[in-house]
Amino acid sequence: MGPGIETVLSDPAPGTEAGFTLIELLVTTAILAILAVGAALSLPRSQSPEQQDMVLFQKQVENQQLLAITGGQSRGLKITAEGLQLALRQDQGWQISPRVQRWQSPVRFAAQAPQYRGADTPEIFFLATGESTAFDITFGRRQHCRGSGEGVLACSSR
Repeated sequence: MGPGIETVLSDPAPGTEAGFTLIELLVTTAILAILAVGAALSLPRSQSPEQQDMVLFQKQVENQQLLAITGGQSRGLKITAEGLQLALRQDQGWQISPRVQRWQSPVRFAAQAPQYRGADTPEIFFLATGESTAFDITFGRRQHCRGSGEGVLACSSR
């Protein structure tokens, strides 16, 4: 070669390789995940507690109704002042889930028709035909949902 700079490539020392170890990658990923969760938790919530309750209720109504229709087995929602619980109709009666999904705001519930009430009967039930209990439910002061009894749920803000 002529005058100038010569490039010399050297081999890495025996037994070492360029790159990252698996442990280094895992630690970096874990740190980034922790930072992302912290950032997400520090952001203000975009929904009010009433809106969160209404969205939770809508999702559970839709899920239970769909499960009743596709599974051919009655489902229900037990509504209390504390929250809601899922229910499943079995041969010996209703089986109520022990897990309570808690409300974030005050909730008022009213059934539109007399119901067959027992200790473990849910306030809202969904039949495999798509029919359900007619009801009104209010979350806080502004969020409201109404079930027609024909499987139609309408929610709005007042």
